[in-house]
Amino acid sequence: FSSLDDGNNDGFAAKLRVNQNIIKSDSLWILNVNIDADIINKNYETIQRLYRAEFNRDWNLENPLGNQALLSSGLELVHPKKGLASYQFEHLNYSENFNGNKHNVFANLQFKDVNIFSNSSILNNKSSLSTSTFVRTFNRVTYNFAKQWVGTRIALEDNEQRDRETDLLTSLSQRFNSYEVFTGIGDSTGVFVEVGYKHRVNDSLRDNQVKRVNTSNTYYVKSKIIQNKNTNLGIYANYRKLKNEDETIEDENSLNSRLNFNQKLWNNLVLLNTVFETNSGTLAQQDFTYVGVEPGQGAYTWIDYNDNGIQELNEFEVAQFTDEGEYIRVLLPNQVFVKTHQNRFSQTVTINPQQWAVSEEKSKKFWSHFYNQTSYLVDRKNRREGEEFDLNPFSTSEENQLALNKSIRNVLFFN
Repeated sequence: FSSLDDGNNDGFAAKLRVNQNIIKSDSLWILNVNIDADIINKNYETIQRLYRAEFNRDWNLENPLGNQALLSSGLELVHPKKGLASYQFEHLNYSENFNGNKHNVFANLQFKDVNIFSNSSILNNKSSLSTSTFVRTFNRVTYNFAKQWVGTRIALEDNEQRDRETDLLTSLSQRFNSYEVFTGIGDSTGVFVEVGYKHRVNDSLRDNQVKRVNTSNTYYVKSKIIQNKNTNLGIYANYRKLKNEDETIEDENSLNSRLNFNQKLWNNLVLLNTVFETNSGTLAQQDFTYVGVEPGQGAYTWIDYNDNGIQELNEFEVAQFTDEGEYIRVLLPNQVFVKTHQNRFSQTVTINPQQWAVSEEKSKKFWSHFYNQTSYLVDRKNRREGEEFDLNPFSTSEENQLALNKSIRNVLFFN
């Protein structure tokens, strides 16, 4: 109930939205116009997020200050069978340090067997620290015939941000171009197989210029091999070859895949779920040291095994008694990452005889009160060397093993 700092206790926000049909022709094409306005006082704080998580990146926002005004207006052309196309202009202002304008063009149109999807935007903004231009576009064209389809995707981003004082590019400046072709057969909502190829070029900031840093070629397959009321089998695999422009950096190959199998047996009495995943990535190489604390406040003790009076990492042991705990282990920050390949296998078996609850047999009625689930998991990370991938999650070799997690769990319910 203190009156101190009461000057910013009150905040307000308002939203206005107007939609109007302008043209409604006999061909079912409808032209709509819309106006949208968000006014938010700088003292207004929300419990939940107002905008999507990418809002700051979409506008290149850096610590915006002051009252917010987001104004937008646009046109939308809609057809119940052929889809829609729209143009939207947005203006975002923070009263103390930001002003930006963005143009958005969106289309999702169906012309017989051809589907065209496009989502593009151009942003120009100016803040107290920087100015920027941000161009983004994603486009897809798909042609369907019989139970097959073929298509292409083109995507790019070009973000150029300059410091107002020095006119130098900031670290947010980057660019990429991506080109993809794909084809598939089957029903994309049922049983299907799709294969594709994607070429991507990445540019990043080097010597105050946005230069090419690497290119990648990706080959992938995604499929649903079996899908019915009792069995479900899906496979996804992605193989990427990354080539770096800097000859001192090694080229990198990676493999990511997932197999998911579900099976129902004996009228849902037994449920089986199998998941096998492989992932290529990196793992931070953790360095640590031991720091002395008050006796009893730590978890480790130092034993000078070689009597040289020097604390060495292999001389610290877990304290057997509380009063011996005079050291804690502290992780050190570093920028060293180790290339890894991860294999993860999990198997779950569920027995659920609940359906027997209506049975006249006493034994089945008794077992219907039970529910049992058994799970097995093995998650292994290995050091990746060269272009080889160890896909065996049950491998016993510890030569390149960096991390291993094995668990068996059983849960039994009686109701």
